[in-house]
Amino acid sequence: MTMSVLEQLRLSGLDERIRREMRNREIYTPPISTFRWWARRSHILFGSIVEAAQAALGRSLLIVDPFAGGGTSILEAVRRGHRAYGQDINPWAVRGMRAMLSLMHVAPEQFEDAVGRLAESVVPTVKRAYYVHGAWTTHAFRVASFSCPRCSSKVWLYPYALLSLATRRTDEDTAWFGCRRCGAVTKGSRAHGVRCHGCGEALGSAEVYLPNRQARCPECGFTAKVSTIAAEQRLQYEIVMVERALDGKRWLEPVTPADIQAAQEWPDTHLPAGDISDGKETAVLLRHGFRQWRDLYPRRQRAVLTELLDAIRTLRADETVKEILYVAAVGTAEMAGLASRWDRFYLKAYEVTANHRFAFVPFTAEPNIWGDETSGRGTFVRRVRQLRRSLTWFRRQQRLAEGLGRSLGGEVSIVEGPSQKMALPDASAHLILTDPPYYGDVQYGELSSIFRAWLGAPTGPLPHEVVVDSRGKNGDAYAALLRSVLAEGHRVLRKDGRLILTFHNRTPRAYQALAEALHGAGFGVITWRWVASENERDFAKRDKTACTMDLLLECAPLPVPQVQPPPPPDENDVEAHFLWMAGQLLAGVTNGGISVDMDRVLRDHPFLKETKP
Repeated sequence: MTMSVLEQLRLSGLDERIRREMRNREIYTPPISTFRWWARRSHILFGSIVEAAQAALGRSLLIVDPFAGGGTSILEAVRRGHRAYGQDINPWAVRGMRAMLSLMHVAPEQFEDAVGRLAESVVPTVKRAYYVHGAWTTHAFRVASFSCPRCSSKVWLYPYALLSLATRRTDEDTAWFGCRRCGAVTKGSRAHGVRCHGCGEALGSAEVYLPNRQARCPECGFTAKVSTIAAEQRLQYEIVMVERALDGKRWLEPVTPADIQAAQEWPDTHLPAGDISDGKETAVLLRHGFRQWRDLYPRRQRAVLTELLDAIRTLRADETVKEILYVAAVGTAEMAGLASRWDRFYLKAYEVTANHRFAFVPFTAEPNIWGDETSGRGTFVRRVRQLRRSLTWFRRQQRLAEGLGRSLGGEVSIVEGPSQKMALPDASAHLILTDPPYYGDVQYGELSSIFRAWLGAPTGPLPHEVVVDSRGKNGDAYAALLRSVLAEGHRVLRKDGRLILTFHNRTPRAYQALAEALHGAGFGVITWRWVASENERDFAKRDKTACTMDLLLECAPLPVPQVQPPPPPDENDVEAHFLWMAGQLLAGVTNGGISVDMDRVLRDHPFLKETKP
């Protein structure tokens, strides 16, 4: 009889190893920076599961992931010499995974030659766009403005008076302030504030200009929601400040006429194409006047990125290397200059899908998308640097594999399309290792639209995407779609094979849907575990009642050999206890022993009731 995979999992020290990895994932596994994906699981966790599966199921496995997404399961299977099959409905995921895995086969000298040729072609354009006053412009800061409907005064929509500290020093007191009355930026003291050099307005460091997204005209007192203003008139964006860099130094200063001229003299390119569809995450963009994906970019940024992509297409280089560079270039699109937020206390820009959400930011940071080594998060130069690290990492993995008497990876297939139909024969897979969409937590289709627009792919909703839709009204459809994918997994899984998936959610209905999908697809839960899954120090998780652990479910085709429940954790560990209880309920429902209203049973658990300040 086949052993339980999760019983072979070495749990001692695993949580701490996962937490360390998730605090700095790109250091542990550099290839993940090849493309942006949301809610990637821990490589340490998935790698440990693959090793446990090898111990339980055999040494040469076919590992399948029907929700391959960021490629965690596929990469960890490849590292250990197994065959792998990944499928995803999202074209951005498929393109990214293929580029990431192809790094295994690229020689560093090939890569460096292509990067050198590309720089020769593109840097003159980048210099014309972002080299002003003898230094590189690394960020151009814009503020939205509107005309007051009551008094016709121009109002600058600075969200707060203090725009940015001058440096990252922890004791920094010098800061830059913005004036909503005249739009000027002024340098002053963080502790004491400053008088605007343009109009004399007092600017205090604690002053918030847009409480609850309400804008107020300083001349006549007119007050309205910013979204209401944006619906009635198009917001205007003007450069008010820039960050420059040279010889390893970076500094902020007010905009000059030369900066404005450098930003204006660019063609109005048609890219990226595609309308912004109305959805849970994109609604905030639509409310504030953005209608097409191209609206998120200033002309200069669009023109430079378009030329970069054209240069890669026509580059005289290996096709595999060109594709890797193309995916990296498209990745810079996440730093859209009219929607990228500036961290005023840490001096860095955030991608437009930070924390898995789109956001409206009236004070925006347009990065020089080519970038500079001194400053420029998410730029092409930084991505190339990370690709170099990935090449070195793959070479190291190859040496480790050879030392163990095996090669790095067996046959690998990455397929685009709904996973209700996989290109695999019956009973061929030993292990399905996957991370299915967690109900409606992450709207992958919406978030990926910004990249799909630059790829020239359709940007609307993805048909058959297994996620509770943007309005949260299709919970039944989610269960049915998930069941259809798992049923296909049942077809391709060997009778002695295993399905292992991770799951977490604070919505009991999500577990009910998962139970229905598993049982309807012919799977029962054998055993379950709970492990750390998220960086609890991350801004999106810190001091919040968010999920920081994953439920691990080991399933087999019904009827399961024997349910092997783990002992319950201490009830004081409320999240672990919640997941243990959810696993117990899932085992009972999927194996047909009990019928449970999980919403009724789970909703009173302390984990769902606890709140943090």
